[in-house]
Amino acid sequence: MARKRSHPFQPLAFSEEYFIHVQGEQKGPYTFPQLKRLYEKNLIPEETLYWRDGMEQLEPVSDLCGKRRRVHSTASSTCA
Repeated sequence: MARKRSHPFQPLAFSEEYFIHVQGEQKGPYTFPQLKRLYEKNLIPEETLYWRDGMEQLEPVSDLCGKRRRVHSTASSTCA
């Protein structure tokens, strides 16, 4: 009988599942690259809170993904 063992040296941010809290709803799970892409494409607000297993409290997604670069544009973007 072979037992499946978890590898103890998994890369931190890339091996975990992240959940976000948006407009009163829990969404996820997301991988770090998925979450970062949503954030960089302005599909989730900067003030969005996230958590993953082992965290004691929600944290701003901007703490995880970094501050957004401000792009000055006259066109407004919306997401459906």
